[in-house]
Amino acid sequence: MQIPFVKMHGCENDYLFIDLCALDASVARAVVDGASALSRAMSNRHTGVGADGIILISAPSPDVDAEARMRIFNADGSEAEMCGNGIRCACAFVHGGRAGVAQPLRFETGAGVLDLKWFVNEAGAVDRVAVDMGVPRFEPACLPVRATAPVVDLPLDRLLTDAERRALEGAAGDALGWRVTAVSMGNPHITAFVDDVDAVALEVIGPVLECASAFPSRINVHVVTVHSPDSATMRTWERGSGLTRACGTGAAAALAAGVKVDRLARSVRMAVPGGMLHLSWPDAKSSIIKTGPATTVCAGVWSTERPWEVLSTGRVSSKPAAPAWVTQCKVAQGGAP
Repeated sequence: MQIPFVKMHGCENDYLFIDLCALDASVARAVVDGASALSRAMSNRHTGVGADGIILISAPSPDVDAEARMRIFNADGSEAEMCGNGIRCACAFVHGGRAGVAQPLRFETGAGVLDLKWFVNEAGAVDRVAVDMGVPRFEPACLPVRATAPVVDLPLDRLLTDAERRALEGAAGDALGWRVTAVSMGNPHITAFVDDVDAVALEVIGPVLECASAFPSRINVHVVTVHSPDSATMRTWERGSGLTRACGTGAAAALAAGVKVDRLARSVRMAVPGGMLHLSWPDAKSSIIKTGPATTVCAGVWSTERPWEVLSTGRVSSKPAAPAWVTQCKVAQGGAP
């Protein structure tokens, strides 16, 4: 079986896009049924293509008012509700692969239906996308978080078990003294404002907080340094993917947290390791609008000799399948190939 894909990134948060509508029905079914295993294999940066996950593009559900649907599978195989960088790339992917796509483009996601508008460069290719990220939620049940009230500027120590505190002692610096705010953007986030994001051992702190017992669905972890009310820098430990170069929903959550604790204005430039995102939140009842780049890297075909065994069971049988590989990989010359 051969599975065509397109690799794209938004601020270097990279995903492999698979258009289910372009596949034979049997192949599409195998991809959907084995998406977790497929994502682990394709996302591996040593033995696969390398990415933060895969995104499956399909027609929307019958009762949903949208033009397309996206499902996101992280590099560890877990499914995510939403990805702010991934959805920008999904918009560019759909725009480049289908004729007559109208603005705004409505996408069905695990966090609801979101509207996207795109901007094209001189070559006619999408290079920036604005996403209606929805209204941030702070209620504990929305994340979820095990708390009796919204987690806003709360000492981190109060959310941790003794074992989790011990895991952070020493190597995690002053993390036990952080004050954190938890926000849902359709997926769960926790943000701490720190003096220097680069001095934080996020590779140590991230996995402990991601899987802390206070967060039954796990959580995305962000640290933010504020330079001025309209400028900040963020680093992310992403649920299911680890350290990533950007997190679009995380940037929106960080803006909401910053406004809530009077650290940020309602319009901000958020620098992430992979680039720059622009976000605005007009008022507490409004959606956050996030604008950022969407870049195509290459197109390829993922092939395996025993797709049904590997995809449908998520494991290789006692007689190992031939290794998967990528063929026909080429750099795209602007826009979707």
